[in-house]
Amino acid sequence: MNIDEYVTCFKNKQEITDLNAYNARILRGKKDSDFQTLSDDKNRKLVFVMDDEGLQKIVGNSTYEMLIKTGYHPNYIEQLFAEKTIFKLIIFPKINPKMLATWDNVLDMVVMLYPDTINQVTDYIEQLKETRFEEIEKLSGHRFADISKNYFKNAASLKGLAEFRFFLYHSIYLREYYQGDGFTKNYKGEKIFREYVVFNTQIRYLSDYRIIDLEIWKEPYAISIWLFYNHKFFTQFCS
Repeated sequence: MNIDEYVTCFKNKQEITDLNAYNARILRGKKDSDFQTLSDDKNRKLVFVMDDEGLQKIVGNSTYEMLIKTGYHPNYIEQLFAEKTIFKLIIFPKINPKMLATWDNVLDMVVMLYPDTINQVTDYIEQLKETRFEEIEKLSGHRFADISKNYFKNAASLKGLAEFRFFLYHSIYLREYYQGDGFTKNYKGEKIFREYVVFNTQIRYLSDYRIIDLEIWKEPYAISIWLFYNHKFFTQFCS
């Protein structure tokens, strides 16, 4: 099955049978420049992708359902929909190195990108594997999401388990649902499908790829969210 046949099956909500050929990732942004790399954050070094198993599990899903399965929280989806965020699905041939997104594999890549973290990785890898995110976050006295990602200027300044986990949260995007077992989790903590970690790259450098626009404004749920967040405008306009 070539990539165009693969994309056709996905668009037609048909079963994908060639289960060892491609990776995929949901992209988001608001302008064309946000879709130049595999993340709208140009400074991001690593991204997570799904394989054919993940693609099979999102075939026929709404964009909202796809986002839930890739780890988005419903409240965040509501915010993104209200902000008219654009979503796309990119499908491309498997690239190397691509490793299952376990703690061991991700932290190996972190050390490659940030050599100053070698001591933190050595000291805290077992604690990261064994300690729940909420427990580590509590040690910091703050919600990681409420602190600027620029709080720590460089990896060498990190001290303690909580600060290192904060760094991973913001710089590597290991959010609260990441458990390091190689699977995506939804906001309920349910295991969905395998995920892999790869280096972020310019999309134009991929050997071959296809991008599918994901509709949200045709979805009743998305429309109701947009109306909810913009009801003040309509009230003022109609009064």
